[in-house]
Amino acid sequence: MPIPIRFSKGDTAEARLNSIETTLQHFSRRLVKVAETIVPPVPIFARESILKEDGIAFRGLIPYRGHLGIVAVHIGKFLYTPVIATFKIYDSSGGSAVTMNCTRQINSRDLNHPFNEPVILEVIIEPYDAVEEVLIAILTHPEIRVTNREQHILDAVLQSYELAEELEDERDANV
Repeated sequence: MPIPIRFSKGDTAEARLNSIETTLQHFSRRLVKVAETIVPPVPIFARESILKEDGIAFRGLIPYRGHLGIVAVHIGKFLYTPVIATFKIYDSSGGSAVTMNCTRQINSRDLNHPFNEPVILEVIIEPYDAVEEVLIAILTHPEIRVTNREQHILDAVLQSYELAEELEDERDANV
């Protein structure tokens, strides 16, 4: 038979309530401290060997709030230059575009473009027949929603108290 855990101290009901109140006050001071969660960037990768006439090398939906970080374009083989990569971002209010001249085999840029709702991202290579293969990497940074915070410590204290009460009631019933 397991050893009963006594959550509250004291012999009288008032002493037990005072003990519980003291414990809850102790834990409430800890609730003020905020634990931070680190969310790593979410990478998106795409590869396109043969581009269609519209030049779209990537089209995708980013389903969360956050911001676009570093983007990189790798050109497998230049057939001729110059090559321009255009990053188009569409949301419910319209769209915006950022262009990048691709003069080397690997080109990168930090877009640092925030978005407050899901967005559609397109990467267009112009002229479409100037390259043989395109590799694309995009780092997106999801936003952490503060409103989803929960009070786990208080819940754990209350569960421990309920378990101690049940064990004590069981012990009293067996005596």
